[in-house]
Amino acid sequence: MNLFLAGAEAERVIAELPAARDSSFKDLKSKLKDFSRSIGIEVIGVTHASPFMRLDDVLRERDRDGYRSPFEERDVGLRCDPGRVMPGARSIIAIAVPYATSAGPGAAPFAGNAGKPGFDAQNPEQETSQDPRGRPRGRISMSSWGRDYHVVVGSILQQLSDFLTQNSPRPVRLASFVDTGQLVDRAIAWRAGIGWYGKNCSIFTRKYGSWVFLGEILTDLELEPDTPWAGAGSPEPAAGERYEGGEDGCGDCDICLRACPTGALDPRRPYVTNANICLSYITQVRGFVPRDMRTKMGFRLYGCDTCQEVCPRNERVAPAGLDAFRPRSRDDVAPDLLDVLTMSNSRFKEVYGLTAAGWRGRTVLQRNAVIALGNLRDDHGIDVAIPILKACLDDPRPVIRGHAAWSLGTVGGTRGRRYLEDRYRREDDARVKEEIVAALDQS
Repeated sequence: MNLFLAGAEAERVIAELPAARDSSFKDLKSKLKDFSRSIGIEVIGVTHASPFMRLDDVLRERDRDGYRSPFEERDVGLRCDPGRVMPGARSIIAIAVPYATSAGPGAAPFAGNAGKPGFDAQNPEQETSQDPRGRPRGRISMSSWGRDYHVVVGSILQQLSDFLTQNSPRPVRLASFVDTGQLVDRAIAWRAGIGWYGKNCSIFTRKYGSWVFLGEILTDLELEPDTPWAGAGSPEPAAGERYEGGEDGCGDCDICLRACPTGALDPRRPYVTNANICLSYITQVRGFVPRDMRTKMGFRLYGCDTCQEVCPRNERVAPAGLDAFRPRSRDDVAPDLLDVLTMSNSRFKEVYGLTAAGWRGRTVLQRNAVIALGNLRDDHGIDVAIPILKACLDDPRPVIRGHAAWSLGTVGGTRGRRYLEDRYRREDDARVKEEIVAALDQS
């Protein structure tokens, strides 16, 4: 089945479905779901556009605890009220688009091998002890192996919006969002019956686990809402709101909470994330990475999948069929760190411009590559890394020089110390000099 229809092909599929223009809104919802399945999107639900009252309390508590990241909307009231985002909204249509692009069911957890030298995206079971060329490799979150999900999911939402526009019994107003809207995607997905909250704060679907992208359409059409999931992590519903059985929840399992590299997930507070120390955020934020986070980053260049990789619910999930999310090559999954560090801006745009990993720019990925070199522990990899780290000490960008100093202090040994002392005499940036001093102290 073609899972990504465009233009005329989508219009043909719409035309072949039973007309809904003169049908009730209940029929329209049913036909919308039929159309969604016909283009390969099986996980779709509808909820009302009433405010998320319990979520308001949850978000304000996170703010008080200092857990909200700068990427999140500051106005809590706006995040919880669809009617403020789109005045006149009556319903929200939510979808979950799977992205675990594997050869077969159960292969998704092999994403955990992506950062290991020798990982083969086409044959993930096969590993070697080192890259065939002896060059160290980093890790990219599976969410960024293929095309930018904002574009792909946005296109799917556009197809659903076109269907509603063409089949609604009256003119319709619509607004769609993928990840960057003011509302909380997971709260919408839960209330629309798409899945349940996991203790790692991801939404879990029966078929695809938590390896899904979420998106939604706000509309002034009043569609019959689906039933939310129950479960310990589900937001408390409004009075009289129904539940669907929560048999698929996390139960007593807390593997993800204990596996979190930074403590952003805490076994004492399931269903809560401190976004400011989540490695997904740390690998995206600009500037200097806190020193206590650098070792914890390991070989991550963009994002972190740990809490999803270790989850038993994700062990036997169906693979996504959407070609747009498949990696083109091994480098989309486990990039050569030296290649990343020597990329020109034009080359960076060519390689990462159409992926989600490209949105923060070349400097952030190169800074993370410098940190990854500082986390090497094998002698051969370190020998390969030291010359390029030395070159990074002369980079025009202070953030690259500063992190190169940290990495040389960690793995450079006597050579690294000599390079750091030489650079200190020539360095004029106060923050970089501070990094060099700290690196010399640890070398």
